[in-house]
Amino acid sequence: MPKMSLPTFPKFDIHSDENSVGIRWTKYVNQLENLFVAMDISSKKRKKALLLHYAGEDVFDIHQTLPDTSAEDEYDQSKTALTNYFQPQVNREFEVFEFRQMKQLQEETVDQFATRLRQKSKHCDFADNDGEIKSQIIQGCTSNDLRRKALRDNLDLTKLLSTARAMEIANKQADKMRKSEETNAVRQKTFSEPNIKQSTSQSKERKKQKCRNCGGRYPHRSSCPAFGQICDYCKKENHFASQCLKRKTRERRKVQNVDENSASSSDGENSSTSSRSDDETTTKGAYSFGVKAKVHQIGKLPKTEIRLNDHKMKIIVDTGSSINIVEETTVNKMRNKPKLQKSDISAFAYGQKEKLRIRGKFSASVESKDKIVTATFYVVPGDYGNLLSYATAVDLNIIPVIQKVKIPKKELTEEYRDVFEGFGKLKDKRIKIHIDENIAPVAEPHRRIPFHVRNKVEEELKRLEQQDVIEKAVGPTPWVSPIVVAPRAKNPNQIRICVEIRKAINTKSKMNN
Repeated sequence: MPKMSLPTFPKFDIHSDENSVGIRWTKYVNQLENLFVAMDISSKKRKKALLLHYAGEDVFDIHQTLPDTSAEDEYDQSKTALTNYFQPQVNREFEVFEFRQMKQLQEETVDQFATRLRQKSKHCDFADNDGEIKSQIIQGCTSNDLRRKALRDNLDLTKLLSTARAMEIANKQADKMRKSEETNAVRQKTFSEPNIKQSTSQSKERKKQKCRNCGGRYPHRSSCPAFGQICDYCKKENHFASQCLKRKTRERRKVQNVDENSASSSDGENSSTSSRSDDETTTKGAYSFGVKAKVHQIGKLPKTEIRLNDHKMKIIVDTGSSINIVEETTVNKMRNKPKLQKSDISAFAYGQKEKLRIRGKFSASVESKDKIVTATFYVVPGDYGNLLSYATAVDLNIIPVIQKVKIPKKELTEEYRDVFEGFGKLKDKRIKIHIDENIAPVAEPHRRIPFHVRNKVEEELKRLEQQDVIEKAVGPTPWVSPIVVAPRAKNPNQIRICVEIRKAINTKSKMNN
């Protein structure tokens, strides 16, 4: 007779979760019967033998103790007996509790979440199964948009699942489009650097058209409205508070630039950039304070790899910079060259007063290993390196923001082990209790100790004696106080021993002040 090789099938674990043993047994039998169909096994005798073989030794021992299971060919009878044995252990209230605690997992779709809920609800005996599943989806789903939609439109379970599928597909398609599309949707402009003389003459004309005392148009048709008026800020005459020079000077943000002679004279040094707004009186400037490095130290700069406008590039992470800077040579290498928009800031090299030439700015998608964001980059000529600002680096999860450092308890106890081990004592001090000799000693009777804690009391007394906390009395003693046994609050399995001394000490002793 040829040998028969049985396929592998897991045994039934009775003790893994005793609260759900009945549910797990029903599922196990259904899976095993699917195997019988696949193997084309129809004999009830063979089914019973395979059931007891695959289920394992624990199930076999239980089967031997059950009544009406001795017949060899009665597979249905054995299955029913084992099911009745495990089924009473199904706790409906516990199943309902677990159903209420179910939440949608992070990478799980709403359909998958609904399937898990439906499987769990089989053992909850709900009157309205679909209604309970719908309520749990609304409470436990990860999408706030779906939750608002369900609460607003009062959807049933079928419409809720259909809406969830449509929203999930739309989100995936939108993410895919966002990654592939060109993010800088600025209209094309012909950018040219302004003529310095022309801008200077225009600014002079603007200044001539504005009165420095009242802020109105100049020249006036009649006398200046501010003439003879007292400023509310400096209390001087002939100007309004809005045009007070003293007030403007105080409100203007002052930036102290620290110049280093060695930095300006040494060769081969790179300076990070700082930028400020053209109108310092109305808007706050953007500043960048980077790290200087000599040529042979460039490799030590904090560089990372990103994809800017779908172009792979290396960039220096500058936590002191508030703007992103990219070289013009890098922009020219891009396959999808961005369209530049006129810059609205003035950039300065660190510690310098001369403006950097900015070709323009553009907005584009920036991708790191963990995240994709949209950021604005300023294009400068030359080959001085690309800079990634602090804000963009944080948005891309390149730089973590740490606000609080926690020291694990285990590390502290290991480092200061001598403080946390042993029994705490007051060293080099001997205490004497002063007792009035005229009062007769009190010996209180021993209190009965509960039987179930007597062994623990003996162990605790031995431990305290070994640690030199207590001493064994030898011979008769005039003062005797009973002990009181109490469980520890944090660990009820342990006890602590107290002494009842109200009669013996508190009323008979005199403390030495």
